[in-house]
Amino acid sequence: MKNEATGLLRRNGWRIAAATDCGRVRGHNEDVYCVDVDAGIFLVVDGVGGQAAGEVAARIAAERIQRRVERQDAPAHVRVREAITLANREILLKAESDPALAGMACVLTLAVLEDEELTIGHVGDSRLYRLDARGISKLTHDHSPVGELEDAREISETDAMRDDRRNEVYRDVGSEPRDPEAADFIELIRTRLDADAAMLICSDGLTDMLPALEVNRIARQYAGCLDAAVAALIAAANAVGGRDNVTVLLVEGPQYRGVPDGGRAFPPVAADRQEPTLPLADAIVPPLSVPGLRPASTSPIEQHSRIGGFINSVMHSRAVALVAGVVLGLLVPVGLVSVPEATVPPTLDRVLTVGESTSYQSIGAALAEARKGDLVQVEPGQYEESLTVPEGVELRATKAGEAVLVAPAGATNWTAIDATGTGSTVRGFRITATGAAPMVSGVVVAASDVTLDDMTLEGAMDLGVDVRGQGTTVQASHFDRLSGTGVRLAEAGAALRQNVFTSAGPAAFPAVQAVGAVAASLDRNVFMHFPRVVEPAGRSDDLIGRNNFVIVATLSKPPVRAKR
Repeated sequence: MKNEATGLLRRNGWRIAAATDCGRVRGHNEDVYCVDVDAGIFLVVDGVGGQAAGEVAARIAAERIQRRVERQDAPAHVRVREAITLANREILLKAESDPALAGMACVLTLAVLEDEELTIGHVGDSRLYRLDARGISKLTHDHSPVGELEDAREISETDAMRDDRRNEVYRDVGSEPRDPEAADFIELIRTRLDADAAMLICSDGLTDMLPALEVNRIARQYAGCLDAAVAALIAAANAVGGRDNVTVLLVEGPQYRGVPDGGRAFPPVAADRQEPTLPLADAIVPPLSVPGLRPASTSPIEQHSRIGGFINSVMHSRAVALVAGVVLGLLVPVGLVSVPEATVPPTLDRVLTVGESTSYQSIGAALAEARKGDLVQVEPGQYEESLTVPEGVELRATKAGEAVLVAPAGATNWTAIDATGTGSTVRGFRITATGAAPMVSGVVVAASDVTLDDMTLEGAMDLGVDVRGQGTTVQASHFDRLSGTGVRLAEAGAALRQNVFTSAGPAAFPAVQAVGAVAASLDRNVFMHFPRVVEPAGRSDDLIGRNNFVIVATLSKPPVRAKR
């Protein structure tokens, strides 16, 4: 089961991130998600049964569904029905063979994406939303007494979230034999997910805590930076109680962009009470043309993230402020914040392309000939080169994350990139260091006004980015489990924006090291599981402030409580 795939995963430019978390009340996690990009499978399963039984049911469902759907021997809607029905049967058989598992079941939402054709199989109260130019639209119905009233617009979303029966469901997978064609089993939806839209699948641990407009607001705030969006949604649910396990799976189309005010929240059209499985495709209004759309980022992060479990509290986070506003009923409209767009030189003199079938076989050769205003673009591949970027030159990977810089085996004192030229830009590269080929630094910025955009730095390097030049900008980048410090700030005026820092473990180095009283701006970054985020610790308050997420893991949890 591809539940926690590593590295960058792509499907025709679609960007994916997913994470699951135990929450702040439950003693264990019964949620499971599955991402299989090759087969276009996106699945969130929420176990029912308490203790270990719900988790067993969820894992059986995820494994069985993936095995069936990835075998592309029938149309998607046929495979979806068969897969969920097979999962139902296997859960029943497992429960019959082990009395300790009696009564276990699960609810789930499965999406199969083939190009832009979306097939959804849904049972229970997990949800699938579409985010587009109109706002956020709920495509699935809640198969629960409270959810049915909410979907029919007989009660408000707020009333539904407060109702004591909100966790009751009248459909599940695994509690009894099911006919795949039965109207009261699988809700099948066939629609489109256009390239300028996004899809969010989640368990009710998110939507019982946050209203749709807040989900929409947070997701759009981090548009293009999916790691941050998923982490922020989970953190926000935990910040207001985290009563249940919470799982978020987010998929953005290659042309996805937000709208300035986030748009509206649309519940699904009320289903016919006698035939609740009717497709919704014809009932969904096409996206509206909204003036003033911000252009898509020139450098989206394309990845499926392994933001692990145990995200249980948020310190000094924007999510706390956002959610507190919801609770108090004092929401202030917040404009869309997309991934910052790096400055592109006003004139582009030449484009020098590096690749197997181009004029330049090495990046260094192209950079040696580049002059101010030139673009050096690098085709996908692995390059054992240490690069020096001259003044005013943009060095760009043609596909983000697919031009990989590594050190030769046995190299010492290795640095992947020296940005020695004022006003230079480096965009879209992956810098990978291993035990056999470690690095002293990923990037050394020795000049002023340098921009690093959509970078990924990972592995055995003592220092990710060493900022020695004034006015350095590091944005929309991922520092993934480095053996050393993520960013060292030794010169004033640096800006770190919408980056994701993932800790290497309990003994990890800090994410950011500030030299003395150096001034810097940290805005909308996510720091996950660091024992200390900033060094020295006395600089934490003024550097982190309230515009960054600091996500930590708790070492102990309250006693387990039955889920349903």
